[in-house]
Amino acid sequence: MSISKVAQFVTPPENIGDYDAQNAHIAGFTRQLAGPSMALTEWENSTTIPALALGTYLSHGGYLYRVDTEDYVISGTPTDGTWYIRLEASGDTLIATWINDLSGYAWNAVNNGLYNGSYQVLPYQLVKAGAVLTKRKIMNLWQGSGFQTVDREGGVSVAGLTSPTFNGFQSYKLPGSSMSTLFAGPSTKPTGLAYDSINGNLISCDADSDLIYIYDGITDTISSSFASPSTYPSGLTFDGTNLISCDADSDRIYIHDGISSTILSSFASPSIVPTGLTFDGTNLISCDADSDRIYIHDGISSTILSSFASPSIAPYGLTFDGTNLISCDIGSNLIYVHSGVTSTILSIFASPDPHGLTFDGTNLISCDTDSDLIYIHNSKLEFIG
Repeated sequence: MSISKVAQFVTPPENIGDYDAQNAHIAGFTRQLAGPSMALTEWENSTTIPALALGTYLSHGGYLYRVDTEDYVISGTPTDGTWYIRLEASGDTLIATWINDLSGYAWNAVNNGLYNGSYQVLPYQLVKAGAVLTKRKIMNLWQGSGFQTVDREGGVSVAGLTSPTFNGFQSYKLPGSSMSTLFAGPSTKPTGLAYDSINGNLISCDADSDLIYIYDGITDTISSSFASPSTYPSGLTFDGTNLISCDADSDRIYIHDGISSTILSSFASPSIVPTGLTFDGTNLISCDADSDRIYIHDGISSTILSSFASPSIAPYGLTFDGTNLISCDIGSNLIYVHSGVTSTILSIFASPDPHGLTFDGTNLISCDTDSDLIYIHNSKLEFIG
């Protein structure tokens, strides 16, 4: 089992036979790169961790390699979270390892890939949530400030969809998705959303303007706004009577008087960076990006009934759809549908840079601080944007 060097892109072959061999390899590599075929085995979403398939061509550092003799089992055992495949050269072969931290990686235009020194990340992503494994191919090979993915192999056309230049992580969940509605946030850094179920209005907060905005319905029209209680509003919810907000700078949760700037009371958050709130009809639920936990409060108070680990490393938004908790995470750029209010995950899907969620009784709504956009999803279980 190895990934062996088969041709060198930058050095001319020495004889005709070398040309024939190199051209055959490069033709195979080009078909693999440009076509719908995948480098991973077990491509259909399953409980089996994929390997690199026998016969797959890969480029690394200006050289061409091929998986020979048998499927290549990638080193490491992914736990719950988001994983990528790292390549490094060892003589005339490559070593492939699962990693979950992309810190330090940048696009290398010469070698046409995402590199960190001598390391390269392949254009694939594995998301593990319990027994659920979701596998994606990155469509534009990480260029720009983000990337696209598809959840399933096949002919995927992106013609007519927004722009080929992306801010953040954009995912195409196939088949059967349709466009969601999106509009710009009122400032530059939306960080939280709530839905006023009495008046039918969307509410958002923004960490750059330190304001809370009341919309006219679920549109981009702002009816009014007021100052947040502190300097970094990071989450909102509505309990049917009062707006509730949290602030990542003050580490406090605030109960407003109705939907106004007047504060009836406040209490310390369970950890030090509260980033999301929701209300399940009985209890307040909060999440914290420092502790990476989700907390169930006793009513709307500082008393914690229970807590559990978030699905990834940086939860930044919560909502409740009447049955299930939904959370989002900026570490994985994923939205998770929980089973009830538990750590069990029913489904996951990709989103842009998600920093806030709410549910209007029909559709999931999320906000993206990177592009300053608010998305109305076409259902709470899928996203395309």
